[in-house]
Amino acid sequence: MRVILVIAVVLSSLKTVAGPYVPFQENGKFGLKNEAGQVVIPAMYDALGWSNGTFSVSGKVTGYKLGGTWGIVTVNNQQVTKADYLSLTPADGSLIVATKKSSPVVVRAGLINTEGKVIIPFTYAGVKVHSLRIVAFVREGNKFKHGLISLENKVLIPFEYKNIYPIGSLRYAVEDFTGKIALYSESGKQISGFTIDSLSDFRGDVAIIYENGKQGLINREGQLKSEAKFRDVQITKERIRARVPDEWLVMTADNKTLDVVEGDSIAYLNEDRYKIMSDHQCWLADKNFHKIGNSVENIEPLQNGLAIYKTSTGYGVLKKTGGVLLKPVFRKILFEGDYLLTQDGNSNWSLRDTTGLLRTSKAYDAITKNNNGLFVVTRKNYFGAIDETGREVVACVYDSILQTGDDQLAVKFKGLYGIIDAREKWLVYPQTSKVMLLNKDRYFKKVNKTLFLVSFDGTVLYFTDNPIKVNKENFTEYVSTGGTWTIDFDGKIVSRQLPPVETAEKVFPASEGLRGIKRQGKYGFIDDLGRLRIANRYEDIMPFSEGLAAFKIRNKWGFINRDEKIIVHPAYDDVTPFANGHSIVKQKGLFGYMDNEGKVVLPVRYTSVEVLKTKRLLITLNGLKGLADENGNILLHPKYESIQDIGNGYIVVKQDGKYGLATLKGLNTIPQMYDFLMYDAKNDRYLVLKKAEWIEIRD
Repeated sequence: MRVILVIAVVLSSLKTVAGPYVPFQENGKFGLKNEAGQVVIPAMYDALGWSNGTFSVSGKVTGYKLGGTWGIVTVNNQQVTKADYLSLTPADGSLIVATKKSSPVVVRAGLINTEGKVIIPFTYAGVKVHSLRIVAFVREGNKFKHGLISLENKVLIPFEYKNIYPIGSLRYAVEDFTGKIALYSESGKQISGFTIDSLSDFRGDVAIIYENGKQGLINREGQLKSEAKFRDVQITKERIRARVPDEWLVMTADNKTLDVVEGDSIAYLNEDRYKIMSDHQCWLADKNFHKIGNSVENIEPLQNGLAIYKTSTGYGVLKKTGGVLLKPVFRKILFEGDYLLTQDGNSNWSLRDTTGLLRTSKAYDAITKNNNGLFVVTRKNYFGAIDETGREVVACVYDSILQTGDDQLAVKFKGLYGIIDAREKWLVYPQTSKVMLLNKDRYFKKVNKTLFLVSFDGTVLYFTDNPIKVNKENFTEYVSTGGTWTIDFDGKIVSRQLPPVETAEKVFPASEGLRGIKRQGKYGFIDDLGRLRIANRYEDIMPFSEGLAAFKIRNKWGFINRDEKIIVHPAYDDVTPFANGHSIVKQKGLFGYMDNEGKVVLPVRYTSVEVLKTKRLLITLNGLKGLADENGNILLHPKYESIQDIGNGYIVVKQDGKYGLATLKGLNTIPQMYDFLMYDAKNDRYLVLKKAEWIEIRD
C-alpha cells in the first residue's frame, strides 16, 4: 500500500521570526527557552519548529512533533492543535500550510491559521500561498491540475492547467498542457490568449513575453506593447530597450546578397547541414538555411547522417532529416565508427547501431573504441570484449586487456600475461613475462631486459637487449654501438645503418641520406656506413632539407650543401629548414624570407613571417598584418588587424573592427563594414554577420 505524499511549497516570504526564543535538546527531546534563558517549553517533543527543518515563531506559536506527526503549540506550551498533521510549514502572516491523511493511502493539503482554524479545507493535493491568493492543485490520474482560489476557497481559475504562478502583484501566468501561457488577473479574468511560450515578472507596467524564440512586451491589461520580434529586451527604471536578432547575409564575392538568415552564429556541420544558434538555443538547417526539426541546446557535427544533440534532459541523436533517432535521455553518447556508445542515467554503457537498435544485452561500466571488430568492455572492474553484434565474446574476467589484434587479445589474467583468441582459447598461456601483439602470427615477449620476437608456435625468431621502435611492417633496433638495424617480423635484418667510425656523443635520425652527430661538443654529419662526410666543426646543426642543412658557428646560422660548401654565410640569429625552396630567417629580432641561393626575397624587417597553406606569406609589422607572395613580393602592406587567405583568390580582412572581402591586390569586393565574415567553401559563398543595434522603446 503506497501513501501519496505531496509537499506543499510556500513561495511567499515568511513573516515569522524566531525572536528571543531558542530551542534546546535534552535526553533526545526538544524544548524552548526565552531570551532570559528560562525554559518556557520543557524538553518533551520530538522536534520544535516546522516540518521543513526550520525554526521560527509565528503569532506566538510554532510547530511541534510527537509520534511522527505535527501540531501547533504556543511559546507558553499551550497546545493549539493535536499532532494530527503530516507536515506544517508557515506561510504569509498567520497562515500555515498543512498536510494530513484523508485515507490510509491519500494525503491532502490545506491551510490553517495560527489558532488552528481551517482556512482552506483539506481537499487538495497541494497548495502554494501567494499573498491573498492560493495556487492549488489536484491529481487526476498521472496529472496534477492547477487552479487559483481565494482565501474563502472560491475557485477563481478552474483546475484545468499544468501550472500557475504569480508574475508580480495581481497578475498570474497560466500554463496549459501544450506548454503555452496566458496572462490572468487575480480575480481569474483571462487577459491574453494562450500564445506565449514564457513570461517574465512585471517590471512596472510591462513584462517580457517569449514567443517562438523571440521577445516582446505585454502590459498588465494583456495588450502587446511590442510584438515578439526582438532578440533581447531590457527593462530598467530609466528605460526600455531592445534589439532585433543579428542577421547573417549570404553573399557572393561580388557583394550580391543571396539570402538573409537570423541568428547569433552559423556553423557548418558537414553533409550540407548547418547549426544555427540564437539565444542559447540552436537548430539544424539545410544548405538553404531552412530549419529542420526542433530547437535544442546544442548539436554536434554529423557523422553517417546522424548528429548528437543536447537538451535540458540529456543527450540524444538526431537524423539528418531532423527526426529523432534517440530521445535525449542519455548522460553521454559517443560515435564509434558505424556504432553508437550510450551511457544511461545509471552510468551504464551500451552499444547501438546507427538505426538506434540496442546491440548489447548487458550493461557495462565502460566500452572502449572499436579495434579490429572488437570493443573492450568492463564490468565490476573486470575486462572482457564484445563484437560488433553486441555479443560478449570474451567474458569480463580479466585484470585488463592490453591489446586487440586480428582475432587476438593480449590480456592480463590474475597478475599474469598471455594472449587469447576471440573464442577465449589461449594462444600464449599466462606467464610472468609481458607480451605485445605484433600481427596475427607474431608477438614480443620481454624476459628481464631481453626482448624476444616469437611466433605463435613458440619459435624464437629474434632477440635483443637493445631499445626498439615498432613500425608497421618491421621494427628498428638501436644497437649499443650507435647504429640502427631494421628487422622484419621474421627476424631477418633488412638493413643496417652503421655507427660512426669514431665514437660519437649523439647520433641523430637520418635525413636525405646523412645523419647528424655530436662528438667532442661539436656537430657534423655521417653517412649510413658511419663514415664522416661533414666534419664535426659546428656549434649546432639542423637536418638536411632540399639538399641544404643549417649550421651554427660563432652563434650565427647559415646553410651548407652535402659537399659542405657554404651556400648561405652564417649571419642569422635563427633559420628554418628549407621548404618549397625558401627559409624564414631571423636577424636582430626581426624576420624575413630567403631563397635557396641565399637571396633575401623578403627583407628582414617584420615582427613575424608565417607561410600559409597557399604558400603565400602572412607578414606582421607593428601589430598589423599584410600579405606577400611565395617569392616575397608584397601583395598587401601591413595595415589590417587580421587577414585570412582562403585560397580562392580572395582574402577576408579586418580593419577597425570590421570585416570585408578583398582581392589579392587589396581591392574590396565586399565592403569592410560587417561584424564578421567567413567563407563557406562547400557552397562557394560568404556568410556575413551584421549585428543588430539596441533601440529604445517608448510607451
